[in-house]
Amino acid sequence: MAKSSNPKRKKAQKTVLKLPDLEQSKSAVLNSLVSASSQRSYDHAIREFIEWYCSEPRLAFNKTVVTRYRIALEQKHYSPSTINLRLAAVRRLAYEASDSATEPRFGGWNPPCQRSPPPRS
Repeated sequence: MAKSSNPKRKKAQKTVLKLPDLEQSKSAVLNSLVSASSQRSYDHAIREFIEWYCSEPRLAFNKTVVTRYRIALEQKHYSPSTINLRLAAVRRLAYEASDSATEPRFGGWNPPCQRSPPPRS
């Protein structure tokens, strides 16, 4: 028996992540860091990601977007440690963005690390 497709079936809509949403999450990430050096590194990495993200046609901030960003970094011949640093900053950005959302609005992607950040000393 063949499955019949229901033309009236609603698809879950993905929310487009806007620049103010990213800026708010970026501020939260940077404020959670103690070291000035870490703040500078993460600020640079997040600014580059936002620049790349806004230049590419994207529907939602999800795992596929982050994977494409990693590929873009690899194509620029960045070292693995630089790529890991940039992805760590993007991961924190995603964590803050999903944490501040009242509903799952970022493409259904949950950051890989669901534990709380370590407490500050």
